[in-house]
Amino acid sequence: MISNKGPFLEKLGANIRRFRKERNMSLDTLAALCDYEKANLSRIESGKTNATVYTLYNISKVMGIEMCKFFEGYNDARNAEDAANAA
Repeated sequence: MISNKGPFLEKLGANIRRFRKERNMSLDTLAALCDYEKANLSRIESGKTNATVYTLYNISKVMGIEMCKFFEGYNDARNAEDAANAA
């Protein structure tokens, strides 16, 4: 079980932001296409809120990518955190 959700949510949000920017899509545009509030998407991208699976699915469909792409690199971040905690 993950005791600290922060690193996970931050990595997830950073990935969403990266994919959005790769598509030259503004936060306003993504929010409008997903029918979400811009502030809510901003909190997801900054890792301050835990998005539902349906929200992630909807964002991925609007961006035209597989939802699993949002989780890329998480294991690397987690392994680094585990190593730091063990030291």
